[in-house]
Amino acid sequence: MPGMSRTAAIVGLWLTASVPLAQDPDEAPPEAVVDGGAATEVEVAEPEAPALTPVAILAEFDARAARRIWPAYRAAEVPVAVFDGEKTWLTRHPEPPEEFAAAADAPDWRVLEARHELLHSDDVIELDGHWTAVVHADEEGATLEELAGALVRAAFHVHQHGERTLVVPDHSALCDYPTEDADALIGRRLELAALRHAADSKLDDDAAAWARRAIGIREKRYESLSKQGLAYERELEEYEGLARYAEARAMRHSPRTLIPEQGFAPGELRERAAVTGAVFAILLDRFDRGWKDAWKDSRLSLEERLAERLEGSPNAVVQALTPGERVAVIDAAVLDAAHHRVAIEEERDQYLAKPGWTLRIQVRTEKLLPESFDPLSVKRMRLGEVLHPRRLVLANELGRLEIDGRRALTQTSARRTLADGVERVILTGFRKRPETREEDGTITIEAPGVSATFQKAELREGEDLLVLEF
Repeated sequence: MPGMSRTAAIVGLWLTASVPLAQDPDEAPPEAVVDGGAATEVEVAEPEAPALTPVAILAEFDARAARRIWPAYRAAEVPVAVFDGEKTWLTRHPEPPEEFAAAADAPDWRVLEARHELLHSDDVIELDGHWTAVVHADEEGATLEELAGALVRAAFHVHQHGERTLVVPDHSALCDYPTEDADALIGRRLELAALRHAADSKLDDDAAAWARRAIGIREKRYESLSKQGLAYERELEEYEGLARYAEARAMRHSPRTLIPEQGFAPGELRERAAVTGAVFAILLDRFDRGWKDAWKDSRLSLEERLAERLEGSPNAVVQALTPGERVAVIDAAVLDAAHHRVAIEEERDQYLAKPGWTLRIQVRTEKLLPESFDPLSVKRMRLGEVLHPRRLVLANELGRLEIDGRRALTQTSARRTLADGVERVILTGFRKRPETREEDGTITIEAPGVSATFQKAELREGEDLLVLEF
């Protein structure tokens, strides 16, 4: 409310809160009818939930995304794929792959009678040379509005791939990110609490003060974060945060509803960055109206752009968390970090102790570099360790390892990322001994969900254990 005095704002809010919402005079209350002067309760039938068909999801998406969200963002031109749990539906793709047949009951759609091989947990895929937005309509309990919102985010990711020099988060930095560190979590939670106040503030001066407080807390915690971790946060906020911002604009979500009261769990880095990035973007809307038009040519991060806009106010309001707020945040963060460490160790121990055969791949010289992995499902374990639940492809000059549909634990040197190379891969729980063969100095290993072929390798065998070293 630019220009509104604090007194006027408080009086206005009090008056608004004290006056009940007006009811249509021709509309009877739905919960009761009057019969002979006595009120009788009647059951009101729950409205039937709309069918979550690809056609319905696209219609809801079109209605929401038609609003002006971002310069040159044309949602109606984005190719869309919908997986309904059994089939993959495709529309607006300029060159539909031949495996998609025309849908008999949906003229503008093509359909594949299975999950397409590229569909994992990503919300955007490159399908025959065209970036395509993906929505998984088989998610349990999802509503039409939620699926339309998810499609808005995915379509914005497609837009990001076509606009500006795309900043894709380097998810390999997860190896080095201190998810289990209590002090790091305290800093993230305090920053989020200040951002929540900024989003809740009715007055511009208060919102600016809380935003400055949040940025100050961030600058302090960045002093102990590695360069890879700092870059990872900002990349996540740009890629995921702006997509969440687009969803909030399209679905008309209030900024205050974006930040959960209890914050985020220690390992929820992507979810947290999506929200903090969106809130920074919403605050830029408030204090820097032309920021989106200049964003394509800007090399500042979202919070750097906001900090630059808010600096230099000599009579600026100052805000700070109360001692009670700080204590509550710190106590909860310490407890959550401890629980997170215990849970991670238990999951790690259970994975390594899984009955059956274990395959361990160890690198002596040239490390294995990641060609492909599912960044949305990986989980950091100990420092330098990442658990991959679904897909992982690693390779070097000596060969290639491909894992699909089963878990794998990768290990790197401390303070290294996946991009620096993997030194060890551990796969557990094989019911039978993996098949092995050696030919012309090359060893090949085959097992359900695993294929490995390496030259100049040595194979050793122990009790329910195979070790491939090269």
